Amino acid sequence: MTDRKGKLFERRAKAFVDRNAHYMRYVHEEYGYAPTVEAIRRAMARAYHKGRKDARNEKAK
Repeated sequence: MTDRKGKLFERRAKAFVDRNAHYMRYVHEEYGYAPTVEAIRRAMARAYHKGRKDARNEKAK
């Protein structure tokens, strides 16, 4: 299960980078670094799990 989710976020992160390549280049030029696919994947996973946790907490109320 976790592996499948990891792959899902990996695909999403790659798609995000492809879609926003021009933005990534801009960020790189402005700040000297751009988030990697791995960093974006982790952020997506974190946001997803936080959303799930919040939903669970709401349901428990």
